[in-house]
Amino acid sequence: LCPERTTIQPTAAIRGQLRSDSSDAPLANTVVRASWTLPVIVNRTDVQEREEVREAITDADGKWFLCDIPLERDVIVRWESGYAERRIPVRATQAFSVVEVVQ
Repeated sequence: LCPERTTIQPTAAIRGQLRSDSSDAPLANTVVRASWTLPVIVNRTDVQEREEVREAITDADGKWFLCDIPLERDVIVRWESGYAERRIPVRATQAFSVVEVVQ
């Protein structure tokens, strides 16, 4: 399901299906973003945080899939529904696994 890897580190994937809060209809063509922070060493001494983001667009059934999600990191999955942002925290704990997100 993840044809190209963008990192050499072991990662996981996350998937889910979005439905409307009011009608339970699938949310098609909705942008889903997963984001997390990673430490970055600057000038060999300072450690700063860098945000990483992966995006997907839901299909006609509201289904989506994201690859290269880091292990043991707090990841926030976001999307908009009815002019409001929705958020779900996820954490992958096993390499090459798929985490199911349930709305």
